[in-house]
Amino acid sequence: ACGPCDPPTSAPGSATCVTEYECKEAQYKDASGDCQWCPAGYYCTGDKKTVCPVGSYCPARKTAPLPCAAGMYTDVPGATSCKVCPEGTYKGSTGTAACKPCEKGTVNTDRTVCTPCPTGKYYSGGSCKTCPANGICIGGDFTCRDKYTRLGNRCVLELTP
Repeated sequence: ACGPCDPPTSAPGSATCVTEYECKEAQYKDASGDCQWCPAGYYCTGDKKTVCPVGSYCPARKTAPLPCAAGMYTDVPGATSCKVCPEGTYKGSTGTAACKPCEKGTVNTDRTVCTPCPTGKYYSGGSCKTCPANGICIGGDFTCRDKYTRLGNRCVLELTP
């Protein structure tokens, strides 16, 4: 019978001592104990492979997840890249998972912050539109001047009988 193996050797399921070794940085040990480069969608440390968390992305051969920049997000584990926040949403910080909806009357220009429509414009359908003739546009909304009434996105002259 064989005696115990001296470190750093072991005898997993066999009668011979095998030298244990650590994988290189950004590698992990597969089921057979061989070192493999860390694939995209995972990060690898200490010979282990871990799925990339939501809010981060993992290109191949990484030892840590990379946080998505402000204005970008991931919504599934194992992402290999980040997506731009959809129209009408924003994300002001790095690494958080979700984009938040802009408040009514605000728009996002760079997906990191929502700002009110400037004076002379009003909010409609996710963007700032030019104020209609005879309209007054402040704070993302519009009203019509005296003697005019709003009809959809226009100001029309009130008819007096």
